[in-house]
Amino acid sequence: LLRKALRMAGYEAVREMQRRNLGSGRRVGVGISCNVESTAPMLPPSQAEWAGNESATVKIEQDGSASVLTGLVSLGTGLETALSQIAADELGLRMEDVTVSTGDTASTPFSNGVWGSRSGVTGGVCVMMACRMVRDRLIKMAASLLAAGPEDLELRDGGVRVKGESRRDVTFAEIAHVAYNEPSRVPAGTQPGIHETCYYSPPDVFSAGPVGSAAHVAVVEVDSETGVVEVLKYFAVHDDGTMINPSIVEGQILGGIVQG
Repeated sequence: LLRKALRMAGYEAVREMQRRNLGSGRRVGVGISCNVESTAPMLPPSQAEWAGNESATVKIEQDGSASVLTGLVSLGTGLETALSQIAADELGLRMEDVTVSTGDTASTPFSNGVWGSRSGVTGGVCVMMACRMVRDRLIKMAASLLAAGPEDLELRDGGVRVKGESRRDVTFAEIAHVAYNEPSRVPAGTQPGIHETCYYSPPDVFSAGPVGSAAHVAVVEVDSETGVVEVLKYFAVHDDGTMINPSIVEGQILGGIVQG
């Protein structure tokens, strides 16, 4: 990260410019900063008020749309967008067919809150896992309705279809109608309705958890008479791992730089 940031900044040329301008009275400085940050901490029982477990509920409504319920709340970082994107990807839905409800203690499952860079890591995993549990139920229901084997089915465009047979399918709305209103047609061993709640505890990040890292280079000039600072160049390189939404990641990085 540091090597890439220095290459982007043209570090040697910047240092030469700094030396060249020193005699003319220009005060140019180069700031370099690297960071390594663990996320989604799971602290020991002695600090249970900072536990790292999280939960989420995913439900297929009778119109075929999906509802995601989480006790997390957004701090302006696009959490609702990220969670709806995860659910849409997992269930084969459009993002506009996913509704995300956050932080309502009357209806959403328990949450340990928004802190420690944990919402995407823990809340996102919960939504993903709950969606996969819901997907299993959809496929089991669809297998019964389509007289097909579960292994031959796939989720696509708000429905379940037999692979390679686009005309042999059943929509989520049709499955939900049976699941909620026709219990006699629900396969044996399957509960009526289509909703699942997932609970997830991340690993101890202080030994093996998700870690973010970055390198930043700032080139600034300070007017020695007025004290006015001008940012001449700024470069940032981040190791983000798998990005749910690159635009949100870029916005968070730019927002952090501006705040700094």
